[in-house]
Amino acid sequence: MRDETKSGEWKSCTHPGTFQGAGVKALKWLQRIKDEFNLKIAVEVAFPHHVEVCLKHGIDVFWIGARTVSNPFSVEELSAAFCGKSIDPYSSGINTYSDKYSQ
Repeated sequence: MRDETKSGEWKSCTHPGTFQGAGVKALKWLQRIKDEFNLKIAVEVAFPHHVEVCLKHGIDVFWIGARTVSNPFSVEELSAAFCGKSIDPYSSGINTYSDKYSQ
């Protein structure tokens, strides 16, 4: 049984005018899921404001998608958003992919 689940609240690849994801509203739902099922919650972040609202809603794991990571300016902005926050990148899962596959 898994002890975490991932979710995408912002649908940046969706066509304009169609469903763009539930956004911040979905983070409240994820808080309930986290509490009820004792799961860690992972969310993709693409912008600094995603980091801020995810931290406010107790999100445990963050990941940066392929489109975002290919833009060095976006990565720099996300790095700045995490800077000074009281999170451990190893226990939060920020570096999970590189840690698992770089050895």
